Amino acid sequence: MSNEITTVLSVVFIALVWWIYVCTEWTSVIW
Repeated sequence: MSNEITTVLSVVFIALVWWIYVCTEWTSVIW
């Protein structure tokens, strides 16, 4: 199988987790 797809998927997954973390942090700061 192509290794590029796995790399893209992991990058997207990490970006999603990081974005959720940032949103949670900012929400706690605002509230």
